[in-house]
Amino acid sequence: GELAGGRLWCTSELKAARALLAGESVRLAKVECTREKDAKSLEAVRGLVQDLLSCPVRSEPLGVDESGRRYWAFASDPGRLWVEAPAGAAWGWAAYMSAAAVKAVIRSLRAQ
Repeated sequence: GELAGGRLWCTSELKAARALLAGESVRLAKVECTREKDAKSLEAVRGLVQDLLSCPVRSEPLGVDESGRRYWAFASDPGRLWVEAPAGAAWGWAAYMSAAAVKAVIRSLRAQ
């Protein structure tokens, strides 16, 4: 209703209901915003997983030398020849990064 002079009147119950409604509207807006962020994050993660799944991965080495070092070539890193240390070695992985070094390793392994 209206008071004299055209001012709207409001009971304490209506004020409380309006405050609850405003609070709930804010809460729902925050929930929706969180859902949108979660959906975007989920899509980003799905995209990364798809990218990872599309990368070729070797499950077997190219070969093993007399010392137990295993040699790997990965499609995602075509310019390098990777060497995996044998079990118990002080180092884990190393890579030959130049074509000349890779050719030298191949010649050395063929000679063995």
